[in-house]
Amino acid sequence: MKMNGALLCVFFSLFTVISGCASNDGKECSANTDCTSMLCTNNVCQVPTCRDRVLNGTETSSDCGGTCAPCGNGKACDTDNDCTSKLCTNHLCLQQPCSNHVMDGTETDTDCGGTCSACWSGKRCLHGSDCVSKVCTNTVCQEPTCNDLVQNGNEIDIDCGGTCHACNDLQHCTYANDCTSKICTNNTCSIPTCSDKTQNGTESSIDCGGTCTACAVGLSCATGSDCITHSCSGAVCQAATCNDNILNGSELDTDCGGICGTCKDTQHCNVSADCSSKVCTQNVCQAPTCTDNVKNGTETDVNCGGSCGSCSKGLACNVNNDCFTKLCADNICELTTCGKINGSFSVTDTNVNQLSNICTIKGDLTISNTTLKIISSPHLKTVNGAIYIANNTALDTINFPVLNSSDKSLTIYKNDSLKNLSMPKFAMTATSNGESFYVSKNALLEDLSLPSLTTSGLSIDNNAAIKNIFLPKLTSTSNWGLSIYENSSLKNISIPLLARVNRVFRVEDNVSLENIYLPGIEVLNGNIFIEGNTSLQTVSLPKLNAITNDNTAQAQFLQIVKNEALQNINLPALNRIEPHLDIFRNDKLTSIIFPKLNSMGTGARISYTNLKSISFPELSEIRGLLWIEENAMLENIDTPKLIDMTSGSIEVSNNKLLKSVSLPLLGKISSIEISYGQALETISIPQLVNITGQLVIRYNRKIRYLDLSHLQNIEWDFEFYSNYMSNALTLPELKSIGRNINIENNYWFEYTPWSPEISMPYLTTIGGEFHIAPTSIKCAGPYFAPNSCAKAN
Repeated sequence: MKMNGALLCVFFSLFTVISGCASNDGKECSANTDCTSMLCTNNVCQVPTCRDRVLNGTETSSDCGGTCAPCGNGKACDTDNDCTSKLCTNHLCLQQPCSNHVMDGTETDTDCGGTCSACWSGKRCLHGSDCVSKVCTNTVCQEPTCNDLVQNGNEIDIDCGGTCHACNDLQHCTYANDCTSKICTNNTCSIPTCSDKTQNGTESSIDCGGTCTACAVGLSCATGSDCITHSCSGAVCQAATCNDNILNGSELDTDCGGICGTCKDTQHCNVSADCSSKVCTQNVCQAPTCTDNVKNGTETDVNCGGSCGSCSKGLACNVNNDCFTKLCADNICELTTCGKINGSFSVTDTNVNQLSNICTIKGDLTISNTTLKIISSPHLKTVNGAIYIANNTALDTINFPVLNSSDKSLTIYKNDSLKNLSMPKFAMTATSNGESFYVSKNALLEDLSLPSLTTSGLSIDNNAAIKNIFLPKLTSTSNWGLSIYENSSLKNISIPLLARVNRVFRVEDNVSLENIYLPGIEVLNGNIFIEGNTSLQTVSLPKLNAITNDNTAQAQFLQIVKNEALQNINLPALNRIEPHLDIFRNDKLTSIIFPKLNSMGTGARISYTNLKSISFPELSEIRGLLWIEENAMLENIDTPKLIDMTSGSIEVSNNKLLKSVSLPLLGKISSIEISYGQALETISIPQLVNITGQLVIRYNRKIRYLDLSHLQNIEWDFEFYSNYMSNALTLPELKSIGRNINIENNYWFEYTPWSPEISMPYLTTIGGEFHIAPTSIKCAGPYFAPNSCAKAN
């Protein structure tokens, strides 16, 4: 009898022999058992699927295994791939031993350790490899620490980097802060050098101090040896002074020589003027003797008086016993009374002897075009006119031991052979206008020493051999002021008591001058020029508190210009500048210290310097242009208290390393221009409300943050172009622009997908031309067309 096909398949299925029935999908059926898929729907055998809830096809368990999804634990399987756990044992899916919530196998704690993954802190362990921290102590995994001698946690190398201390040289790193050297190159901490532009190693400041070269004034220090001045106070290198108990600056010995006054016996010297004894032998100051041909010690005149022998007629004295004649009158040894000339007197080769017994000249004294070698007048005390000594080609010595004043001016000009100028009692010139004291073109004069001069206008120029200017009692100048220029050998200017200079202070083109240290100056009234002194390193005026205008019609300036070696300007007490401040072309200038300056009268220009920082921590007002340009090393401008520039403006341009312009309190200004900042990232003027002129921001390459959050009105133009921006341009309170608006060629307008990119939600008025390109940029505000930067109709 022939068996029904369906019954035959059922029969064979009882013996798990089903291969002969694999072709009946889609065939007619009356029951599931009629089909190899064990699924009969609407009398038709169905193709097996992975969601038909039947064990069929390649499945090892219902709807899983084979070509279906892997099976869960406890389901049937043939291979590991049939199981979600990837573990098929005896045709049954089992849970992996490292995730079965049971401590088994080689595990040291539940599901970790041994051949399983490492255990977290607090779990049991046998070895460091059992722990995430790689530290197993007393069979317990420990928390990572910065001293466990293992690289763990967020460390970059063993016990360093991440939240641990910085790594040593040649250890691994990710960022510069991972290294003690602050330099990470190719994931390795670099060894510090003295030229890596980073403070590291033994340095006290960037690339200086410690084992590197000494630091300039104003930079950080740990000890005096870190500083070029050897003076470190408050962790900052201090300017050399004459009372810091350190051999520094132009000093020849500790706090003496150079600009610091004379040195004592046995101290070092270069020339006789460096010594209080006026005697320098083999670079050592000698003790005074009565035979050294110098007035020193207790002497009242050269080699006489005091503890030495008595002095001859006409020489200086203090008491009668100082004189051979036993008669001391008005500090001069006298035999008889002296005479006077009731008018002007011109010295000639034949009448010069008349000066020997003259005490007073009631007019001018002229010594000109003579062949004389020595002009001496032992008794002349007063000239009631001008003194003119000029064009004497052979004149070697001028000796007026008791002359104390001139009612007009004193001129010493173009005396080609003049070497010795002795006027120890000369105290003042009485004229109020013009050059009171004029010393010029005396080719061989080396020392200008006027130990008694108290007040005078001074002009000292073109004296090729002068090395020292010594005016120890000068306290103020007349209206002519003080001019010292084109003295090519001049190294030292010593005027320790000078407190006030009127009209002009000029130190210019003295190519050998190294320091300007005027410790007593409190007020400079008029123009100040410090220019073209190519060896000048330091300008230090520690008591100067005000630079004022002298009420003349001409423009007033404080100019420190073209001093090629100048490194430091130290004006620690200065609080007010009324003239224009001009610091220009001082190529090596690294430090300016104006810690108390609070007011500038007509603005400032600071350009072409080597400054890294410009700091005016107390400056609150500028009435003029603040122009900061072409400072190649400038990184920071610090004016945290600047509030008012109603009649002033700011221009910051071409400072290649400058990253930030921050004026946190500025509320009023005329105009602003910030341009050509290759590294400029931040412009922050959050309190500014009104600009009475124009706002120009252009050619800045890296702007990430622009804060003009309270700006409401620009009365002239708004120019914003060719800037590389990394965020949107937002002026949230801007209401009106008086003239033109120009926004174009800004990098992010084309390449950044943000919307809106220009936001001026309250802008309603533009008085001039409107130019924003391209107009396809999205803008927000009532002045713009919807979804565009085109002008609204």
